[in-house]
Amino acid sequence: MAFTSTVPGQTQQPSGFANLRPLGDRVRPITPDEFHARLVHAQELMSQLNPKFDALILGPGTSLYYFTGIRWGLSERLLALIVLRTGQPILISPAFEESRMRELTSYPLEVRVWQEDESPTKLIVSSLADRGVRSGRAGIDEALPFTFYDHFRAAAPGFACVSADPVTIACRAVKSTHELELMGLACEATCDVYRQIFSNLQEGVPEEEVVRLINAGYAKMNLRGYGLVLFGASAALPHGTRQRQTLREGDVVLIDGGCSVEGYQSDVTRTGILGKPSDKIERAYQLVRKAQGAALDAARAGKLSGSVDDAARSVITSAGFGPDYKFFTHRLGHGIGLDGHEHPYLVRASKTMLAPGMTFSNEPGIYVNLAFAAKTSWSSWQKVRRRFSPPACKCRSRSRWENRGKTEAGTYGPHLRCLLKCASGFGSLLPHLLASCSTNSTILSSAQNRSSPLHFDTNPQCPPCSGATNLTCGLSFTRTRKRDS
Repeated sequence: MAFTSTVPGQTQQPSGFANLRPLGDRVRPITPDEFHARLVHAQELMSQLNPKFDALILGPGTSLYYFTGIRWGLSERLLALIVLRTGQPILISPAFEESRMRELTSYPLEVRVWQEDESPTKLIVSSLADRGVRSGRAGIDEALPFTFYDHFRAAAPGFACVSADPVTIACRAVKSTHELELMGLACEATCDVYRQIFSNLQEGVPEEEVVRLINAGYAKMNLRGYGLVLFGASAALPHGTRQRQTLREGDVVLIDGGCSVEGYQSDVTRTGILGKPSDKIERAYQLVRKAQGAALDAARAGKLSGSVDDAARSVITSAGFGPDYKFFTHRLGHGIGLDGHEHPYLVRASKTMLAPGMTFSNEPGIYVNLAFAAKTSWSSWQKVRRRFSPPACKCRSRSRWENRGKTEAGTYGPHLRCLLKCASGFGSLLPHLLASCSTNSTILSSAQNRSSPLHFDTNPQCPPCSGATNLTCGLSFTRTRKRDS
């Protein structure tokens, strides 16, 4: 049943929403031991750096959660984690919040509190001094507001304040098996919702109604997510326009978004068309997919992140959609994890060396004349492009999916053809790939020291998004040599 609405905001939910269920016990939360192991790893890195770090200062945000399991909102009252090279970390807390904060801790921490008329940054300095640390290098987390950094710098002139990135990014950029599992579930949930949306689209529905349906789909799964929905000319802008659009025959449909599972994000983009695509759109789609493949092949352990952008961009610009950012208007991709956008960033001249376990999106695009956009985003390796193949589809290889596209057009709805975008929001350089469902897929790339192109086979049990090479849909892919056929 296609969803319809006679009253704005009261869209009838597709009958297929009954199949959207909570993930339940498939979700395994990060354990206290895992949080503590992350802290120990950070301390080891602090000692290995040259010059060494004497302290790390982290405020509320995803890095605080990553190392402690504490989720805390940012405000004018500073709550901070102080990590030293050895020993227990110190947690600086507003005194009236101490009991609530202690409820959130995952392992033993030394807690020091400050009253409303006291300075939390001076408390940091005295706490460090009590541990025998009165000078040295203090790593400041990138999410710590400037005002707290500035007050600490004034109160601790003996410290050289530097970026904490060499420690925090080194820890967070390489995902554990458990983290990839959670990201995979987020991708899978996103693809399940998208499948229902795409299979029920019909002419006349406004973008905002589809957004409401996406939110309702996640709610059915007890998840929080979001969706950017763009029709027609709006899809030719990476993040759309404020002008209201209603779906019409021949419009490109672009949906970009995701959800989180235990804080871990998916980022999935899908592009389709209502009706028959023009030759121009078909050509752009094939070109974008070729660019994705080039990026996937370039994403190898030991290579620089900027080289992956170079590989995808050269395919698009050499085909006449250039120079530089003229039609492919943005960087290739971004890291995905606890943040929807995090390190590493796949952009020209970026110098991050890729390593197994890194997750990032692979989302080349072509944006022309506000007429249409072809964008494929594969988080971290390739955006899942086939996430919306029919439920019975057992398509396992990229080439087979391409052949199926023409014969199975319209399987998703009245005339909807999954066309341009299947990417998910997470991928990584791993031998084991989780697929995401969208053109924006995070790529879990198992790119360790491989010398030949990768060919990804979808697990037969994967949801009907066969062929997705992003982690976003939570599918698992094996790393094999490409077949000759």
